Amino acid sequence: MCFPLFLLMNFVITSFGAVNDSTLVQTEAIQRAVDAAAVEGGTVVIPKGVWLSGAIFFKPGTSLYLEEGAVLKGSTDVADFPDIPVHIEGVLQPYVSALINADRCDGFTISGSGTLDGNGLPYWKAFWARRKENPACTNLEVRRPRMIGISNSSDISIEGIRLRNSAFWNIHLYRCKGVKVYGVDIYAPEKPVRAPSSDGIDLDACEDVHIRGCSFATCDDLIAMKGGKGPWADTDPDNGPVRNVLVEDCHFGHGPGVLVFGSECVRAENIVLRNSTVDGTDRLVWLKMRPDTPQRYSHITVKNVNGRVKYAIFVKPWTQFFDLKGREDIPMSYASDVRIQNCKLDCNVARYIADYPDQYELKRIRFRRNSLSCDRSGVSFLGMLEGENAGQKGYSYQGMDISGRYMLSCQNKGIASIYRLKGRKFRRIGQFHMESFNEDNHSNVVSFGVEKAAKGDPLPVAFISQCSKNAIDGKKDVLYVERIKPGFSGSELLQTIFYDDVDRDFGYALQWVVDAREKMLYGYGNTIDNSNPANRHRIIKFRLPSLSEGPLVVLKPEDALENYLIEDVSDFSFNPIGQGLYIHNGKLYMPTGVGNARNPSILYVWDLNAHRMAEYDLSACTTGEFEDIGRRGRFFYIQGQEGLFRLKI
Repeated sequence: MCFPLFLLMNFVITSFGAVNDSTLVQTEAIQRAVDAAAVEGGTVVIPKGVWLSGAIFFKPGTSLYLEEGAVLKGSTDVADFPDIPVHIEGVLQPYVSALINADRCDGFTISGSGTLDGNGLPYWKAFWARRKENPACTNLEVRRPRMIGISNSSDISIEGIRLRNSAFWNIHLYRCKGVKVYGVDIYAPEKPVRAPSSDGIDLDACEDVHIRGCSFATCDDLIAMKGGKGPWADTDPDNGPVRNVLVEDCHFGHGPGVLVFGSECVRAENIVLRNSTVDGTDRLVWLKMRPDTPQRYSHITVKNVNGRVKYAIFVKPWTQFFDLKGREDIPMSYASDVRIQNCKLDCNVARYIADYPDQYELKRIRFRRNSLSCDRSGVSFLGMLEGENAGQKGYSYQGMDISGRYMLSCQNKGIASIYRLKGRKFRRIGQFHMESFNEDNHSNVVSFGVEKAAKGDPLPVAFISQCSKNAIDGKKDVLYVERIKPGFSGSELLQTIFYDDVDRDFGYALQWVVDAREKMLYGYGNTIDNSNPANRHRIIKFRLPSLSEGPLVVLKPEDALENYLIEDVSDFSFNPIGQGLYIHNGKLYMPTGVGNARNPSILYVWDLNAHRMAEYDLSACTTGEFEDIGRRGRFFYIQGQEGLFRLKI
């Protein structure tokens, strides 16, 4: 058997009792080889074959070499991985050991062309079963061994090997300095069982790291900067910064993010990614801004990266397992000097940056000399909205519409905001509570009419759909007509329109939209509700009532100019979660869905004359719920829980 020339003393595991039987757990024999190598210094060799093992603990002066065709596979019994101190969930605490462990082992190397296999399937199934029981379960509840855990060491080298099917994180480096990871291939499957928490490389309070020529495709962060979390994480001696990281000549496949900062990171600086390719990764740079942790991210450079991602940069609060631990204020975080340059990317959205100035401050996030073929779906993310108590539980965005350069945005608590639009930018210039608000009026759909209540009014009257399964004063499917006062100081309820649904045409709720050009009022809604397989979708059309008809207008079925089911006049069948409505040039635009596989974000476009449906899948552009839609110039604007989107169809 041949070994590289640099291996001075080799300790082959078969010389210490390991036998070529892939069904036997051979931890003791492999550990004997490690212990022998530690006496004079040497390399433990895993020969060709499949070798099953629990945790192996390497010692100073030892290294690991995997021959071509060698597979060191982890045991499926977590008892074979005893607890040791592990920096996990941002805290140093007892947790199961890794398959390969090395603590205070300066100069430790793992090399060869063989494979480490985490044998993760049973662990993945156990995790998803627990997550189904308790969606808030943490990684601590389903104990899973990492593949490689190296801590408190310097001059580390991992080269040439393959990592497959890790039960948990693949490579976890804690408090290491002078690290080289060259030519390593890391893979965790998405199907048939998704490998949870299968991070590629976790740099946990590490410095001077060089990652070159590696390939990544996992179901969690591909390269994650870690270092601690919690309201006083920056003062905990067990935590630390990530500094001076160079990633180059790598390929990144499926995974939520290439360079991910957090969710357990207090400081990261001087991080460079260059000369690499991406193919289907969700985010190129992801800043997870924890509101319970003081964080500082700076001098992050990405250059000469080519390929396909959903987002070039993604910045948003990360609130999973949020815990201030008694601290009364939100610790401020900072990110600055992030540069993406000379990249050629096919992406859905270049910048997704949620602005929360009370939680974090962003400075100098710059794009330079890039070729970005973005918005393949035609969608651009413009930014977060500024509603009252935005993002807090119980507060959500609902209806919106645009008139001229002004956008009226409503929330479910009767809060209305006025924005001035200018190209890709928008600025809030007014906020007030709608006079029509009550607990059963969630302002689900907003549609501007054609009349102004007074000569000096800045906007036409707004039609606000109640859209609630609950009746208000005995009336359901109510439409409120409100005047927006000059100076955007408030609103005045002028008229209530009520559809007397004696034939029970509509089930859960009826949504209303104005066709301003034709001066018509359309209603759209379910006949039952989305959960019923017999549900259908009805369109009803009326002449648009005028303000002169008084404070209460009752519409009856016999007043309808049209009343039909979409399924009866076309062969199109669908079951959307209905949100907003807008009519333009004889077409009804209906954004729907929440951006996931079960409820994809689709923009349905119903031709009111030809009775044909078109659909546009916008799921790649949002992780939140679409609500309502308006139009200005050549562009449509969609309001969602994530913020404001612009698209051209």
